[in-house]
Amino acid sequence: MIYIGPGTHTYAELGTGVDAAIDVLRNACVRAGDRVLLVMENGFAGICCLYATLALDAWDVLANVRLTIRERDVMIDRARPRLVVCAAGMLSDTHELAPADSLRFQNPAIGTISVSPAEVEAVLNTYPDVLQSAVVGRAVPGNEEVIGFVEPISGAEIDVDALSAYAAERLAL
Repeated sequence: MIYIGPGTHTYAELGTGVDAAIDVLRNACVRAGDRVLLVMENGFAGICCLYATLALDAWDVLANVRLTIRERDVMIDRARPRLVVCAAGMLSDTHELAPADSLRFQNPAIGTISVSPAEVEAVLNTYPDVLQSAVVGRAVPGNEEVIGFVEPISGAEIDVDALSAYAAERLAL
């Protein structure tokens, strides 16, 4: 058993959480050598994300959840991470440190993760026949819904169902 904060977790739960975090990072195009800014409490989600960055051979840049927005921006400016991950923990304001355009997703293994639309756009832009995309979030009860706008290359026609399935396979949302 692993004791983290108010609860305990099994090693199996830790493994599942790390795998879920790996999927989130990999689908956000994190590669070996990339820097990932982890803004989170010392808790289960934080440990899962930390081990996930190690598993992907990426560099973690740890930031305390109690940073001010200005301090977070300085860390982003200096570290230039590929991705900023803000994971919810015991504090209700954890996601206030997520970049303003972040979307929040519930993952049963590790909780709530904030992901910038740039990561979703990066996946949409790899789809054949997509020239460019833009992504926004719309609040739905208990979560956010991703809305993507795509511009096809000249003469192409996008199959929306196929594009949705393509994105779902690459994003752990």
